[in-house]
Amino acid sequence: MSQPIIRRRFATQAAGAAEIAVGVRAGTAAKTWSLRGLLSRTNWSIAFVAFMVYTYVVTSYRVPLGTISMATALATIALEGKSFQVPPVARWAIALWVWALIGWPVSEYREVVGNNLLDFAKVCAVLLVAVNVITTRNRLRVFLLLFLGTFALYPVRGALFSYFLYHGTVMGRAAWNFIFSNPNDLAGFCILVFSLVAGVLVTEAKRWIRWCASAGMVVLPFLIVLTGSRSGFIALVAYVLFAFRKQLLRLKKFAALAVVVALIAVLVPSNLWYRIGTIRDVDEASATSEVESESSTAQRLEIWKVASSIAVEHPLLGVGLGAYPQVHFQYAQRPQFNPTAWGHRDAHSTYLRIASELGVVGLVLFCAIVVVTFQSAERARRIASRAQPRYAAQLYYMEMGLAAYLVAGIWASWGTLVFTYLHLAIINVAARLTIEDTRLASAQAQSSTDARRIERTAVRRRHG
Repeated sequence: MSQPIIRRRFATQAAGAAEIAVGVRAGTAAKTWSLRGLLSRTNWSIAFVAFMVYTYVVTSYRVPLGTISMATALATIALEGKSFQVPPVARWAIALWVWALIGWPVSEYREVVGNNLLDFAKVCAVLLVAVNVITTRNRLRVFLLLFLGTFALYPVRGALFSYFLYHGTVMGRAAWNFIFSNPNDLAGFCILVFSLVAGVLVTEAKRWIRWCASAGMVVLPFLIVLTGSRSGFIALVAYVLFAFRKQLLRLKKFAALAVVVALIAVLVPSNLWYRIGTIRDVDEASATSEVESESSTAQRLEIWKVASSIAVEHPLLGVGLGAYPQVHFQYAQRPQFNPTAWGHRDAHSTYLRIASELGVVGLVLFCAIVVVTFQSAERARRIASRAQPRYAAQLYYMEMGLAAYLVAGIWASWGTLVFTYLHLAIINVAARLTIEDTRLASAQAQSSTDARRIERTAVRRRHG
């Protein structure tokens, strides 16, 4: 039998078309795909492998190959055989970097700003490489399996082992090493990973993958609570309420959630619940008692006052990318600020730090990066809501993860971190692939319908 017309028409998308069948809507294709089959069906390239190595390195910190692997990906991306894509999210990220570059010469801390400009240029490169090498559904699946597996084996396992076996905590709060050494940051990254795990659970049909994802749906919230991060807990609650609001109306799903919550409530030490319970003290932290002035809540509010003053006094270009701690040290010594804010502090807010370092224009550019990502995902979800409901649901969970992460960003500074932009890239890639898959599946269905119509016409003519 000759190859269907529709497949010849989409021959230029052979890598993506090979993994899509008419039954993809119900996930039937995934049921027959083993890990070996998935790897064999993936269109491998040097750039994609280098990007996978980079993802492993920045998540595990096991081998010092981050710069080499990313440089290799950039150098070989032309071998992908496709035109280099610079989607809106990448354009706005580059615009943010250019704006930071414009402010570099006027900063009082040029050396610090220069180093941070180089680091953020690498982050933009990661974003560009991600959207150009994750070009098929199989590549996205392989990437997610590697990233989630690495995150589980290193920061998650490491934080749990440190907490329960080695008693290596940060004032009784769970943490790990490197970028995960701050409990608040670890909680925020767990929110992003939690949303990716939810997406894998709804799209994958292979039993072992679903079991691993189900375990992640329990372990990640547990770890978030162990970090004692109040911002992480707020983001987690917001995510569950918005992302799973329909599932919560179903008795079985609600019962399963109740069991998970009960297990977490029993296993988490009471001192961490007490810390999380102090969320309500935020409005009272301006009291003048000695205990409250030394609390983390009162300290954070005082730091926010300093950050607000810096942002107001440097509204256009800011103080320079990465220069906030040095400028904070100077401002905090002013008599109007409480001594609890003294030191080379962080702004403890994504938005205040960006406004302080890059001015109002920088904050607008960052918001534009987020907005175009949500717009891309929502457009894809509308297109795929009926034809590809599983992929549409995956996108929704990723979106809600980003939204919850941005809520937690009110109390943490994540504006230039690689995990922030990696998640933005994943959402944009998933949105593009969802649109492509939906259109291809629709075209296949239309081709099949046309073929049946032609066959019926031919039969009627023969018997006419």
